[in-house]
Amino acid sequence: MDAVAGINDAIEFMRNDEKGPLGSCLYGVNYMNDNFYNERLPVIKTKTLYIKTTDMKRGAEKLPKVYPYKYKLVSDAEYKKAIEESRADVVYVYINQSQWGGIVLVDAAEHKCVGGIHYAGLMDMDDRHVGDIVKELKKAEKAKK
Repeated sequence: MDAVAGINDAIEFMRNDEKGPLGSCLYGVNYMNDNFYNERLPVIKTKTLYIKTTDMKRGAEKLPKVYPYKYKLVSDAEYKKAIEESRADVVYVYINQSQWGGIVLVDAAEHKCVGGIHYAGLMDMDDRHVGDIVKELKKAEKAKK
């Protein structure tokens, strides 16, 4: 799918949607996640997911149950070092703390987004958010078939 065409489709939907610009814009963010950003999400199965301990406020003990792949809770310094070294074995979680934000998953080697989930106003995360990453991964894998 062509990303420009997808953006144009999302904008056209927003212009004509009866929910008004705010509801439509939120739909547009989710539309882009589902159709473009998350198509590379399966790469996280082959890398270690880095989550800053300062971002993981609750539910760390439940992570082995909700995330069946490699992950590591890391200090801010270890997180920054993986990014600076462009570690090929790491995908890191970035929390975009805004109304249009949410969780962004970034490949540390390429410094490119491999997926995302919209959560308006997200400030920190818990095991449910990590479980949602797995749900999005499964959706992305199913869409490729």
